[in-house]
Amino acid sequence: ASLPARAGRVHQRGDSLAARVARCYAGLVETTATRAARPAAISADAAAYAGLTIATLCWASAFIGGKVVMAEMTPLVASAWRYAFAVAMLLPFAFRGFTGIPWRQVGLHLVLLTIGGGLVYPYCFLSSLQHTTATNSSLLIALNPVFTVLAAPFVGERLSGHRLSGVLLAMGGAVVVITQGEVARLLDLSLNRGDLLALGAAATWALFN
Repeated sequence: ASLPARAGRVHQRGDSLAARVARCYAGLVETTATRAARPAAISADAAAYAGLTIATLCWASAFIGGKVVMAEMTPLVASAWRYAFAVAMLLPFAFRGFTGIPWRQVGLHLVLLTIGGGLVYPYCFLSSLQHTTATNSSLLIALNPVFTVLAAPFVGERLSGHRLSGVLLAMGGAVVVITQGEVARLLDLSLNRGDLLALGAAATWALFN
């Protein structure tokens, strides 16, 4: 019974004041305990932000882990092991929606996605870590939204002023990273191989998107 229903039974004939107070107090305690035992519902927004936070942390850790792994493996071998573990973990979930896929319509796109996101990108990403710092690589690869926005008109999306402002801000950050804060160095700038590979990885990921 709800708290109002219990409260309605407090005033019964023949009850003393102490009995009424005790009954009311017991009802309050029971209601409080019930609410405390009920698990709080997680809002959709909270779940989304939690997932994005976890994904960001995992993405960031890939640069540190990749830098360590590159001391022992070549980029393609490391990439193969990376995806082998991913397949082992995701395969049980993939079988749930395996049937009913229109392979003729999506087959070519899946091949291109596999080549771009599963071969070229990890090769450029891991190779860049052999020739530049993890910090440089992560910040330059983070330019992939810039390339994505610039390529968006090719798929019918408008390049708005807000998006263009974001592009300019991101490009400014990349300039600061590449020149190490000395913008005058742009006059005699020479990108090292790792920086170019990181930019190539960002461009490849943009095409993947």
